[in-house]
Formats: sequence, structure tokens, C-alpha cells
Amino acid sequence: MDEGRKQDHLCPGDKPVCDLCDTKIDHELSKCLACNVYMCRTCTTAHQKVLATKQHNIVARVEWEPSKLQNVSQMCKTHKDEEIAFYCYTCNDFICSECILGDHKGFCESEEKRNKCKTKHGDIIATDNNKPSLHKLTKEGVKTQTISTSPLQCTGICEASAGKLLVCFLDKLSYVVDNSSRRLVSKITMGGNIIESYEHHNGSRLFTWPQGVSENINKDICVVDRTSKTSGRLVVMDKTGKLKYTYEGQKLPQPFDPFYVKCDKSGHVIVNDFYNTKVHMLDMDGRFIRYIADENILKNDPFSLEFDKNGVLWVGCYNGNVYKLKY
Repeated sequence: MDEGRKQDHLCPGDKPVCDLCDTKIDHELSKCLACNVYMCRTCTTAHQKVLATKQHNIVARVEWEPSKLQNVSQMCKTHKDEEIAFYCYTCNDFICSECILGDHKGFCESEEKRNKCKTKHGDIIATDNNKPSLHKLTKEGVKTQTISTSPLQCTGICEASAGKLLVCFLDKLSYVVDNSSRRLVSKITMGGNIIESYEHHNGSRLFTWPQGVSENINKDICVVDRTSKTSGRLVVMDKTGKLKYTYEGQKLPQPFDPFYVKCDKSGHVIVNDFYNTKVHMLDMDGRFIRYIADENILKNDPFSLEFDKNGVLWVGCYNGNVYKLKY
């Protein structure tokens, strides 16, 4: 039997099997597109750390729990007749089997995540996975404007005060940084004109891979800085771009592994910690307050964060589950 196709021979009701260790899986099952193998969570983690395979693209099988995914359509938005079967955390999107066999492999060849923010006027500003640009869409999803950011690629984005945007930029999708590298956060107008950029502090580089950004109620600029494929830190500047503090997590079994940062109405800084299965809460000065959620609540690694208009925190997890948290 083809080692990458064991799952195709399962009978209805059978548990999926890891192609690497033959373990039967209760929930999560990931697939490496490069190796064409399905893996359990343990093997997936190892696969992402081994030098020979750490750059491979991996998608995660979705185990549908309708009560936790009421806001997600079960039909693929690209292939309308196909049910969603995977969650691709490379592209931060739900996809079907046709996506895997067809264009999605090329679509997520690099590690960048699509990010988007909704403005106070209801428009959506989204980054682009494939080319250096931002897209403005109506709330119905109709594209109304494209802003080129060439030669810099956009990653994180948020709406800032006074109708401006904060955008994370980098010149190359790589954790390797040299003297010529560009890794920065810029404040721009809705039309794409740069107002200010923040790249260095006292002659030292602020970021390795700025991934997510959020503005606090005191106008602090909070940035998730990815320092490797499995670790990162939080970099917080004041409204002038002066470094206030960095936060590198708590003493936990795995390195601090953030992707998203959000700020609540009270000025608390909320940041996910993927591999440690926690959501951290800090005060405005970077002091750790507590974990809003951990493995006892989430049951899976938290990947994305968002507040709704009522101040409820939505947490999206690696296996596709979505949790609504009040604290």
C-alpha cells in the first residue's frame, strides 16, 4: 500500500492512522504535501522541527464539530460542490480535497498567512499571499481597490486610530536576516501612503519576521515577531515607535510560540501561545496577569484570535475548532 494513502482505505467509522508511527488518531490528522504522508500530532510536531522537513507544507484534517463551528460553511468556497475536509494553517483557511490535489499546493508554497482587518466603515483590508499588495473589499467580499506594496510583502495588519492602518512588512519570507534585510511595521493611510515606519531601535533591529500587529487603547503598537518556525516574541512600542518592552512568554515546556495579538477594551494585551496551548493576558506595561485559556479549555493549540463587537474573544485552534471566551 502506498504509505501516503492509508487513509483512503479506511472503512466508515474507522479511526485514521498515522503513516509514520501507525497510531490510530482520535481527532487531529495532518498531511505533509511534500512527503504525501498523514501524521498524528506528535509526528507533525517532529516533522516541523527536523531540518530536512521543517520547511514542508502541512495541512490539518478537520474533525467537524458543528456546535463549535457554526460560523463556518461546510462547503468549499473554491470548489462549490466539495465539502471542506482540511484546515490549512499555512494559509489560515478551510479547504477541500480538490484544493489539495489541485491549486492549493502551489497557493501555499510559502509560510505567509493571509491577514485581514475590518475597518469602522465595514470595509475589509486583506494582505495577499501571492504578491506584495493589499486588497480593499466591501463587506460582501467585492474587491474595490488593490494597493501595491512592492517590493515588500505584507503579513500582519490592523486598523489604527484616526482611520490609519498598521501593516507588517518584510522583504523576504525567511527567518534569515542580514544587514540588507527589511523587517518593519509601517503606519499607512487607507490609500497606501506611508506615514511612519518602525524598523530599528537604538541601532538594533526590532523584528525578525513581524507577523501580527494590534494597536492598544493608549496607542501602543503591539507586534508579534516570529523568530523561528516554532518560536516568537511580543514587541511593544509606544505611539512614536520607541521600544517599551518585549515579552518572551513564561517558563513552559515549549518555547513561546505566538501568531496573533489583540488588545481588549481595558488595554489588556492578549496573545496566543500555539505549542503550549495557552492564551496569555498582559497589562499595558507587559506584566503577565494570567492565562485566559489553556489546554483544559481549548483541548487544542490556539492559532488565531479576534474580538467581536461585544468584546467576546474568539479563539481558532489548529484542528479547526473555534471557541468563544468571556473573561
